Amino acid sequence: MKETIIKSVTAVICVIAVCVSSVLAIGKYGDAMVETAKHTPAAAASTSGGGSSATGGSTSGGATADPSATPDASTPSSGSSTGTSTGGSASTGGSSSTSKDPTKYSKAQIVAYYNNAIKATAKAPKLSVTKKEKITIKVDTMKPDSDLIMNFVNKYVLEKYAKTSTYSMSFVNGVSSDKTKAIDYLPKAQLQAAGAKSASITKSGSNYVVTIVTVAEKATLQNPKPKYASQCAAPLDIGNVDLGPIAVTRADIEYPGITLKATVGANGMLVNSSIDQPLKGAGTADIKVYKPEATCHGAWTQQNTYKY
Repeated sequence: MKETIIKSVTAVICVIAVCVSSVLAIGKYGDAMVETAKHTPAAAASTSGGGSSATGGSTSGGATADPSATPDASTPSSGSSTGTSTGGSASTGGSSSTSKDPTKYSKAQIVAYYNNAIKATAKAPKLSVTKKEKITIKVDTMKPDSDLIMNFVNKYVLEKYAKTSTYSMSFVNGVSSDKTKAIDYLPKAQLQAAGAKSASITKSGSNYVVTIVTVAEKATLQNPKPKYASQCAAPLDIGNVDLGPIAVTRADIEYPGITLKATVGANGMLVNSSIDQPLKGAGTADIKVYKPEATCHGAWTQQNTYKY
């Protein structure tokens, strides 16, 4: 799979939630809108949570250098591609003592541990990734008010596209047979410590379970890439979606907090990982003289399993 900037399936669905009701109401553009969603590349979902996402490209989010993204003397070692331990010396927060116990790490160290586990996994000599992604979306309100159309959209349009998809890909030394890089297929490893509202690590057998919840962020049609969501998940970019005669004039998206989870083995590489990105949206469309409004809520989730 060649890396491309692709239209996001989640963005199409969010736009549908904002304006399909009006499209169906005026009838003329109803078929065109559904066709737009049909022809959005299905591969969008397979890369939206990795380095190549709806926000554009493998370095999406414009992440700047941050201590939490690069291992140093005060953060846990990521381990090598051959599976060295992550349990290296790490500062526990100003004390002269050191700890090899990830459950004692600071928030910044936990974020680094998460990033480094992804990077180490991407360098594995042999790697197979199975990815399950699910989109859920529901229209909550709309103007002009029409329960009949809103119920139709929720049941017959959104449910058609809001479903679970499964993808698999194998890599040798970080590259697949079609030249996709593992680091671009895996979850993003760019989150800065300032983007974590909370972070914890618990031990599970010989593994460590990482849980990070990001800070709440907002996005607009003009500024669709919230900083921290872009570093670790797949925020929507409605401006990249071609809707023909339909113009989205307002798209206010709230990300109340993205939950990142990862089980990391003793070798420093991922056993499994997940991303839960909830959102609430409000928007306005412009179809000639008709200007419908709608609010919606939903989520994009990803669950990955890794084999070596």
